[in-house]
Amino acid sequence: MSATDPTAAVQPAPLTAERPHSQARDAMWLTLRRVTVLAALTDAGYFLLFWAIGSPVLQWINLVSIALYGLAWRLSRDRLHPASVWLMWIEVLGHAALGSLVIGWASGFHYFLMMFIPGIAASTRPRRAVPAIVLLLTFYIGLERLCSAVGPLQPVSQLSLDIVHALNVSIVFAIFAAITIAYVGLMRAAQRRLEDMATRDPLTRLSNRRHFWAQAEQRAAQGSGLEPMVLLLVDMDHFKNINDTYGHAVGDEVLVSVAECLRECCRDHDVVARWGGEEFLLLLTRTDLPGGLVVAERIRASIASQPLAASQPELRLTVSLGATQARKGEALSEGIARADTALYRSKEAGRDRITAV
Repeated sequence: MSATDPTAAVQPAPLTAERPHSQARDAMWLTLRRVTVLAALTDAGYFLLFWAIGSPVLQWINLVSIALYGLAWRLSRDRLHPASVWLMWIEVLGHAALGSLVIGWASGFHYFLMMFIPGIAASTRPRRAVPAIVLLLTFYIGLERLCSAVGPLQPVSQLSLDIVHALNVSIVFAIFAAITIAYVGLMRAAQRRLEDMATRDPLTRLSNRRHFWAQAEQRAAQGSGLEPMVLLLVDMDHFKNINDTYGHAVGDEVLVSVAECLRECCRDHDVVARWGGEEFLLLLTRTDLPGGLVVAERIRASIASQPLAASQPELRLTVSLGATQARKGEALSEGIARADTALYRSKEAGRDRITAV
């Protein structure tokens, strides 16, 4: 790992570690099994409804549906996921068709066919999604024509038909609402992950350079140049020796521990960033130079006094620091350059010390 490369410390996850996409896939199949249970319970409720309104054919259809969902649950549990999904498709298509034919199109069973549209669009490539949706539309229109031609095979009273229709519409509305809420949640989570990747160092979880500049400019604007601010540049002494002696994995442990020390020594409104491979830059807001030097000494003493790698408890590390107070009207880069000069003097003077300019 290069001592100046901020990304080189990030090592690939071990082959035995569970990858994020694997976790997401497992969560998806767990959700699928929960859906099969919920669908089976819903069909059990339908069984009681059709027993009450006197439709024995639909009673038996719902019993078969419950059995199919039970089988789909078992297939998914045994990791036969494609078979489980196909079985659920067959159940919904068959149930919608038979329900519409038995008590009529006005029962609303055909609404369940529309639930396939977001599923097809989300899980299928566009080139395949369009034909699949067209095929579903063809099935829908064909079922409507067939129901109009043969009429209900086992009619029920108008009141019973209205009850079934209202129930089917309510369930479909609830399902679409749940799908929408889940989709929005996934999009927001993805957006947060992207923002995190764009603003955070992947190893230490501190701000990266880009985020530091944005945060620093925001803090400066909030203070309107009237509140004092201190810049601290922190460099880990002889960090390359740690990588060479103990390996990069231990070096990563040390980087993470130092980052945690910096967080603990700062306040919520301060900005802490990983500036380079083993360099960190801090912006201490509402702080003058004497106050900044107190924080700097706290950082130096904290890091020097504690083990920084659980795998190598005997390992100790010191840091050198350069401190400067931001001056009114100057560019932030000028203050950082001064802090860098102060840091260089600390190193020239023997390291493990603080220099202010």
